[in-house]
Amino acid sequence: MLFEIIKWIDGGRPTLRPLKKHTTAFGDAVAAPNLSLTQVLWERAWQDREEAVSVLGSSAYIRNSIVVMRYLLEHGCPVDHVTGLDLCLFHDLELIRIGMARGVNILEPDGWAAAFVHVGSHPLIRFYIEEKERIPGLKRDAVQALCRCIEESRLRAVGLLKWAGVDPFAKAPKYDYWEDPEEEWDGFPALRLRQAKKAGELLKLLKLKPGVGEWFQLLECMASGPGDDFAIVYNLAKDPDSVIVKNPALSEALLRGLLSSIGWGWGRNPDRSERLVGLCFRLMELGICLRWKDMDGIHQFRRDVFRWDSKADVFKVLSKAATVSDDQSRAGLAELVRTPKMRELVISHDARILSRLGIPGPADYLDIPTSQEARNRRRLRAGGGMLPEPEAAASVHLPVSEVGSGRVKVPVIPPHAIKRRGGRVISRQEIYGKLWSAPACHVANDYGISGSMLARICTKLDVPRPPRGYWARPDKWRKVHQPKLPEWKGGAADYWVVNPTNVKAQRLAKRVAGGE
Repeated sequence: MLFEIIKWIDGGRPTLRPLKKHTTAFGDAVAAPNLSLTQVLWERAWQDREEAVSVLGSSAYIRNSIVVMRYLLEHGCPVDHVTGLDLCLFHDLELIRIGMARGVNILEPDGWAAAFVHVGSHPLIRFYIEEKERIPGLKRDAVQALCRCIEESRLRAVGLLKWAGVDPFAKAPKYDYWEDPEEEWDGFPALRLRQAKKAGELLKLLKLKPGVGEWFQLLECMASGPGDDFAIVYNLAKDPDSVIVKNPALSEALLRGLLSSIGWGWGRNPDRSERLVGLCFRLMELGICLRWKDMDGIHQFRRDVFRWDSKADVFKVLSKAATVSDDQSRAGLAELVRTPKMRELVISHDARILSRLGIPGPADYLDIPTSQEARNRRRLRAGGGMLPEPEAAASVHLPVSEVGSGRVKVPVIPPHAIKRRGGRVISRQEIYGKLWSAPACHVANDYGISGSMLARICTKLDVPRPPRGYWARPDKWRKVHQPKLPEWKGGAADYWVVNPTNVKAQRLAKRVAGGE
């Protein structure tokens, strides 16, 4: 048959692709694979080489013959559709070097690392050892390959990379997908143990010896992961407790990270939450306080708390933190529970946090017997006043019944009146003075209301507001363009009550305490 084809070609017959046929004689010879026929067609009869562009790529994809691939690469077949992954999957070092000489890119994406993750063969690791110093970027791809092998629990491939000298604590991408790789390379391969199903076996295989910073990152990663191999990582340090005590900044960052992991509650695993809460308690028993770097961190944590589904365990840690806090930590926690909405969450989960921080509120009601008299006393404490003892009830002008029996009947305050504190009466002059001395968002935040609510109050009380861009102007310009407060001509009261229910409760408490 080969001689007939040679005779056909020597007679000047055409060998192009027939009409309405997707393959050519040359493509069929390569796919066969038939080296002799491939040589004859390539050397004698190939009139249109554009049809050969996809032949080498398809041959590399099916990987049917190393000999045919080597011949085509050596004799100039186009390599437009050939990648480093295609060449590496042949497991032939000479073929890989020939392809590199032809211009095939051996680096990621679709290069040596992807092939090694796929097969993890000895020829590929030998290629890495021989070429890592001559090919820039190959070491970086090896770190990426180690990340993926750890995440997919490929024990054999991880063992080969560790034997080849790839460092599990080298600089590596922290996430799987990123927009700018140069900015997101802030992790190391060992952090991928969190996603590994065989984390325990990988830890024994890698024999990690982390530094102090890596140990803290790995500890947070493994504690918040779904596995139960946290104890192995904890014992990687010779004396974990002393390491925690000697590095307070890293320990505080670890405590904040664990608290965030509790709140997000990935996987809703009770064992995981219990492990995280226990580690937080252990850190606080060693003297680590819950601190934030700045006010932005406190505000961000407060916003996260509102979004979290799992809040009970978070407030357990916050309650413990309020008990062992120092002055700086206490100030941060007080700022955290400053807003009415956050304080409402604290009261609904653990009101003793307010008592430990020295903030007025129903902080001690959990220890009082659940009787009607005790409930009334708790409501009055929440309103700001204190109920007199039963023996002193005769001197107080209250609707009293059965004073001799020690039972005091007091006005009942609705339960929703104690949920939010901060009720107050503000005048036009006060609103005007604050509104022209600070931005409206800050004034509304001080009053515990929204900016739109403050705008409606100003409209109702005829209080002029600064125009848009007022605070971007110089001080001299602002002093000249500040209008005066107009006289009040309305028939209604010239004040506004913020949280009127709580104001009513406070007034009632004052009347009780004053004996009115």
